[in-house]
Amino acid sequence: MSDWKHGLVFDLETIGHPDLDLRLRTEAKLMELRALHPDEVRGWAEMRDITVPSNIKDEMKILKRVEDALINARDKAALKPYGNQICAIAVREVRNGDKDASAIIRGDEDSWPGWDGEVWATDEERTERDVIIAFLSHLESYGGGVVLMGFNIRGQGGWRKGFDIPVLRTRCILLGIPWPEYLPQTIREDKFSPALFDLCDVFSEGSCDDWLAAAGLPLKSASGAAVASMTPDERREYVANDVELERLLCGLVLPNHKLRGLL
Repeated sequence: MSDWKHGLVFDLETIGHPDLDLRLRTEAKLMELRALHPDEVRGWAEMRDITVPSNIKDEMKILKRVEDALINARDKAALKPYGNQICAIAVREVRNGDKDASAIIRGDEDSWPGWDGEVWATDEERTERDVIIAFLSHLESYGGGVVLMGFNIRGQGGWRKGFDIPVLRTRCILLGIPWPEYLPQTIREDKFSPALFDLCDVFSEGSCDDWLAAAGLPLKSASGAAVASMTPDERREYVANDVELERLLCGLVLPNHKLRGLL
């Protein structure tokens, strides 16, 4: 493992793509649905693989069930790589994570470390493409030997499905951004790549907050569901805070791991 020199904890946040409604035709379908005669609603839904239980007879309830199905499908798509866009990325070296975590757990005065990582967010001047390129350029500045770290980052890793790397890779494909050769090229490669370190491969179950609480560390400042309503500055602060908390967790884990040299 001597080739791995830099442990970088990273996290990204996504929001639904602004073109998602247009792609899925959600609003157009809702208008079409509401213009139907009540007797036509069930058949219209079945043609679009929307199931309405046969025991529902009330016409308004049937209509509401189909409307909800269309809206839920859109909301679920907004969480998928083909339906979202990256709005913020933060990264910080894991070094000193063990010392910082231990100090916070002990309650040492002024123990919270200052932020010395990097963070980017979309705004009026910076697009999703700009944010991703800035992040990948930052990785390149290390000149190799990078291990990306975090919670639930590896596709099909551990007991979770993985999020950050599959999303980042897919967004690069769709935006025409070259994907780094040193990072895994497919979800299958994610699972075994030494260039990734996922806390979910170490822990058995639970959320990031569950493990932060178990370790005696502060909890996350908000839910990812709140990102869509945040300002760019709020997103920067939120994603940087997530990276810092995951860095502290990595700092507790790595002393007992073969990658301990990255600390």
